[in-house]
Amino acid sequence: MKKIIMIALVFSVFALGMAKKPAAAPVNENKAATTGTSQAAPDFKLKDISGKEVKLSDYKGKKAVLLVFWATWCVYCRQEIPELIALQEQYKSKNLEILGINIQEEAGKVKPFLEKSKVNYTILLDIKGEVARAYEVQGIPMNILVDQKGNVIYGGSFGEQVKTLIAQSVK
Repeated sequence: MKKIIMIALVFSVFALGMAKKPAAAPVNENKAATTGTSQAAPDFKLKDISGKEVKLSDYKGKKAVLLVFWATWCVYCRQEIPELIALQEQYKSKNLEILGINIQEEAGKVKPFLEKSKVNYTILLDIKGEVARAYEVQGIPMNILVDQKGNVIYGGSFGEQVKTLIAQSVK
């Protein structure tokens, strides 16, 4: 009897832990989001879903860049996708580039997901999570807005604040 009670107790604790929702926003938002200051965005080079290399510095002086850190298994990341698709449509002829940075998933898993979701912005693969670490990503989805000068001007959740900053940055 004691064994059954112990197993039930362990199962209950495990089930309660599994029922918790992940944070809708990263635990710590980037300093730029809360202090209004900017900092130089760490440069990186990643391959897109088709194997082409993309560097953040290629956009410096040309476009603002919205970096979206995400994964296919993340419920909140998937909920953001329709808004990001609409944002890409809205700004496709302006100076904004959306780079979705998938964290630690292989192309074979990401490609079918993208086709099903009809994603219309560039997806990069951060297989080892090095770019996510450079940007101190502590939770996903995480959105980082880099201005045309190459400075981080926002880091945090996707919402009205980042949309307003995009509108101000992309003219």
